[in-house]
Amino acid sequence: MLLRIRERLQLQVSARGAEQVIAGLPTKVQDRVRQGFDAYRHDDQVSELEAIAEAFWQVAAEEKNHPRGFLADLGRRAGYLTPWSVAGRGGKQQKRYGINAEFLETLVAATVDPERPLDFPEFLDEIRANYGIVVGQRSDDQIVRCNNLAQKPFGTPTSVSEEELRLNVEALRRAMLEAGYAKAFADGQTVITTDPKSLALL
Repeated sequence: MLLRIRERLQLQVSARGAEQVIAGLPTKVQDRVRQGFDAYRHDDQVSELEAIAEAFWQVAAEEKNHPRGFLADLGRRAGYLTPWSVAGRGGKQQKRYGINAEFLETLVAATVDPERPLDFPEFLDEIRANYGIVVGQRSDDQIVRCNNLAQKPFGTPTSVSEEELRLNVEALRRAMLEAGYAKAFADGQTVITTDPKSLALL
Protein backbone atom coordinates (compact mmCIF):
# COMPACT_ATOMS: atom_id res chain seq x y z
CA MET A 1 0.00 0.00 0.00
CA LEU A 2 2.78 2.40 0.92
CA LEU A 3 4.57 1.71 -2.33
CA ARG A 4 1.46 2.60 -4.34
CA ILE A 5 0.84 5.74 -2.26
CA ARG A 6 4.45 6.85 -2.76
CA GLU A 7 4.19 6.26 -6.51
CA ARG A 8 0.99 8.34 -6.63
CA LEU A 9 2.46 11.23 -4.64
CA GLN A 10 5.98 11.28 -6.08
CA LEU A 11 5.36 13.77 -8.90
CA GLN A 12 3.29 16.10 -6.71
CA VAL A 13 5.85 16.15 -3.91
CA SER A 14 8.72 16.68 -6.38
CA ALA A 15 6.91 19.56 -8.08
CA ARG A 16 5.27 21.34 -5.14
CA GLY A 17 6.77 19.97 -1.94
CA ALA A 18 5.00 17.99 0.77
CA GLU A 19 3.70 21.07 2.61
CA GLN A 20 1.87 22.34 -0.47
CA VAL A 21 0.38 18.89 -1.11
CA ILE A 22 -0.92 18.81 2.47
CA ALA A 23 -2.25 22.37 2.17
CA GLY A 24 -4.36 21.29 -0.81
CA LEU A 25 -6.14 18.52 1.13
CA PRO A 26 -9.72 18.84 2.45
CA THR A 27 -9.83 20.58 5.82
CA LYS A 28 -11.20 17.56 7.69
CA VAL A 29 -8.06 15.47 7.02
CA GLN A 30 -5.45 18.18 6.55
CA ASP A 31 -4.51 18.51 10.23
CA ARG A 32 -4.29 14.77 10.74
CA VAL A 33 -2.07 14.28 7.70
CA ARG A 34 0.15 17.17 8.83
CA GLN A 35 0.48 15.69 12.32
CA GLY A 36 1.43 12.32 10.89
CA PHE A 37 3.84 13.94 8.44
CA ASP A 38 5.55 15.94 11.21
CA ALA A 39 5.85 12.83 13.38
CA TYR A 40 7.49 10.78 10.62
CA ARG A 41 9.58 13.69 9.34
CA HIS A 42 10.96 14.26 12.84
CA ASP A 43 13.46 11.53 11.96
CA ASP A 44 15.88 13.18 9.50
CA GLN A 45 16.51 9.82 7.84
CA VAL A 46 12.97 9.79 6.45
CA SER A 47 12.43 11.72 3.21
CA GLU A 48 9.50 14.07 2.61
CA LEU A 49 7.97 11.55 0.23
CA GLU A 50 8.25 8.66 2.70
CA ALA A 51 6.86 10.77 5.55
CA ILE A 52 3.82 12.03 3.62
CA ALA A 53 3.09 8.55 2.26
CA GLU A 54 3.16 7.14 5.81
CA ALA A 55 0.86 9.94 6.98
CA PHE A 56 -1.61 9.32 4.12
CA TRP A 57 -1.67 5.59 4.88
CA GLN A 58 -2.13 6.19 8.61
CA VAL A 59 -5.10 8.51 8.08
CA ALA A 60 -6.65 6.24 5.44
CA ALA A 61 -6.40 3.18 7.70
CA GLU A 62 -8.07 5.12 10.55
CA GLU A 63 -10.74 6.67 8.32
CA LYS A 64 -11.78 3.51 6.47
CA ASN A 65 -11.80 -0.16 7.31
CA HIS A 66 -8.33 -1.67 6.99
CA PRO A 67 -8.08 -3.64 3.72
CA ARG A 68 -6.75 -6.66 5.65
CA GLY A 69 -10.26 -7.54 6.81
CA PHE A 70 -11.71 -7.33 3.30
CA LEU A 71 -8.88 -9.39 1.79
CA ALA A 72 -9.13 -12.06 4.50
CA ASP A 73 -12.88 -12.35 3.98
CA LEU A 74 -12.49 -12.48 0.20
CA GLY A 75 -9.80 -15.16 0.47
CA ARG A 76 -11.91 -17.19 2.91
CA ARG A 77 -14.98 -17.10 0.65
CA ALA A 78 -12.89 -18.09 -2.37
CA GLY A 79 -11.50 -21.04 -0.42
CA TYR A 80 -7.91 -19.76 -0.57
CA LEU A 81 -7.60 -18.98 3.14
CA THR A 82 -8.14 -21.40 5.99
CA PRO A 83 -8.07 -20.85 9.77
CA TRP A 84 -4.85 -21.62 11.60
CA SER A 85 -5.74 -20.25 15.02
CA VAL A 86 -8.92 -19.43 16.90
CA ALA A 87 -7.20 -16.80 19.03
CA GLY A 88 -8.56 -13.26 18.85
CA ARG A 89 -11.84 -12.28 17.20
CA GLY A 90 -12.88 -15.90 17.06
CA GLY A 91 -10.00 -16.59 14.67
CA LYS A 92 -11.49 -14.20 12.08
CA GLN A 93 -8.12 -12.63 11.22
CA GLN A 94 -6.02 -15.74 11.92
CA LYS A 95 -5.85 -17.15 8.41
CA ARG A 96 -3.26 -18.67 6.14
CA TYR A 97 -3.20 -19.70 2.51
CA GLY A 98 -4.30 -23.28 2.01
CA ILE A 99 -2.92 -25.29 -0.88
CA ASN A 100 -5.82 -26.38 -3.06
CA ALA A 101 -6.18 -26.89 -6.80
CA GLU A 102 -8.07 -23.62 -7.37
CA PHE A 103 -5.51 -21.55 -5.48
CA LEU A 104 -2.60 -23.13 -7.38
CA GLU A 105 -4.34 -22.64 -10.72
CA THR A 106 -4.96 -18.96 -9.98
CA LEU A 107 -1.42 -18.40 -8.69
CA VAL A 108 0.22 -20.04 -11.69
CA ALA A 109 -2.06 -18.32 -14.22
CA ALA A 110 -1.35 -14.92 -12.64
CA THR A 111 2.41 -15.45 -12.45
CA VAL A 112 3.68 -17.62 -15.29
CA ASP A 113 3.72 -16.55 -18.93
CA PRO A 114 2.48 -19.46 -21.08
CA GLU A 115 5.43 -18.90 -23.39
CA ARG A 116 8.00 -18.79 -20.59
CA PRO A 117 7.98 -21.53 -17.94
CA LEU A 118 9.79 -20.63 -14.69
CA ASP A 119 12.22 -22.56 -12.53
CA PHE A 120 10.62 -23.20 -9.15
CA PRO A 121 12.92 -20.75 -7.26
CA GLU A 122 12.11 -18.07 -9.88
CA PHE A 123 8.41 -18.76 -9.36
CA LEU A 124 8.81 -18.32 -5.60
CA ASP A 125 10.65 -15.02 -6.15
CA GLU A 126 7.86 -13.81 -8.45
CA ILE A 127 5.01 -14.56 -6.04
CA ARG A 128 6.94 -12.87 -3.23
CA ALA A 129 7.65 -9.77 -5.34
CA ASN A 130 4.18 -9.50 -6.90
CA TYR A 131 1.84 -10.73 -4.17
CA GLY A 132 3.84 -10.71 -0.94
CA ILE A 133 3.54 -14.50 -0.60
CA VAL A 134 6.53 -15.76 1.35
CA VAL A 135 6.88 -19.54 1.11
CA GLY A 136 10.14 -20.11 2.96
CA GLN A 137 13.21 -20.11 0.73
CA ARG A 138 16.55 -19.39 2.38
CA SER A 139 16.30 -15.84 0.98
CA ASP A 140 13.00 -15.42 2.87
CA ASP A 141 14.48 -15.96 6.34
CA GLN A 142 15.21 -12.28 7.00
CA ILE A 143 11.75 -11.25 5.74
CA VAL A 144 10.13 -13.66 8.19
CA ARG A 145 12.35 -12.51 11.07
CA CYS A 146 11.50 -8.85 10.42
CA ASN A 147 7.78 -9.36 9.66
CA ASN A 148 8.42 -7.11 6.68
CA LEU A 149 8.91 -7.67 2.94
CA ALA A 150 11.39 -4.78 2.97
CA GLN A 151 13.58 -6.82 5.37
CA LYS A 152 13.60 -3.99 7.90
CA PRO A 153 12.40 -4.74 11.46
CA PHE A 154 8.66 -4.19 11.94
CA GLY A 155 7.20 -4.90 15.36
CA THR A 156 8.41 -7.83 17.45
CA PRO A 157 10.98 -10.00 15.66
CA THR A 158 9.79 -13.49 14.74
CA SER A 159 11.87 -16.55 15.48
CA VAL A 160 12.58 -18.61 12.39
CA SER A 161 12.68 -22.38 12.12
CA GLU A 162 14.64 -22.80 8.92
CA GLU A 163 13.72 -26.48 8.76
CA GLU A 164 9.97 -25.75 8.86
CA LEU A 165 10.33 -23.05 6.19
CA ARG A 166 12.17 -25.45 3.86
CA LEU A 167 9.46 -28.08 4.48
CA ASN A 168 6.92 -25.45 3.46
CA VAL A 169 8.79 -24.90 0.17
CA GLU A 170 8.92 -28.63 -0.48
CA ALA A 171 5.19 -29.00 0.29
CA LEU A 172 4.35 -26.36 -2.32
CA ARG A 173 6.69 -27.96 -4.85
CA ARG A 174 5.01 -31.36 -4.36
CA ALA A 175 1.55 -29.79 -4.63
CA MET A 176 2.57 -28.16 -7.92
CA LEU A 177 3.80 -31.51 -9.26
CA GLU A 178 0.61 -33.31 -8.17
CA ALA A 179 -1.61 -30.61 -9.71
CA GLY A 180 0.22 -30.90 -13.04
CA TYR A 181 1.70 -27.37 -13.04
CA ALA A 182 5.28 -28.57 -12.60
CA LYS A 183 7.72 -31.20 -13.76
CA ALA A 184 10.77 -32.42 -11.85
CA PHE A 185 13.87 -33.33 -13.84
CA ALA A 186 16.65 -35.74 -12.97
CA ASP A 187 19.10 -32.89 -12.32
CA GLY A 188 16.89 -31.62 -9.47
CA GLN A 189 15.33 -28.78 -11.48
CA THR A 190 11.58 -28.20 -11.12
CA VAL A 191 9.84 -26.14 -13.80
CA ILE A 192 6.46 -24.39 -13.39
CA THR A 193 4.23 -23.86 -16.43
CA THR A 194 0.64 -23.00 -17.30
CA ASP A 195 0.75 -25.61 -20.07
CA PRO A 196 2.02 -29.03 -18.95
CA LYS A 197 2.44 -30.10 -22.62
CA SER A 198 5.14 -27.44 -23.07
CA LEU A 199 7.37 -29.25 -20.58
CA ALA A 200 8.04 -31.92 -23.18
CA LEU A 201 9.97 -29.32 -25.21
CA LEU A 202 12.43 -28.45 -22.45
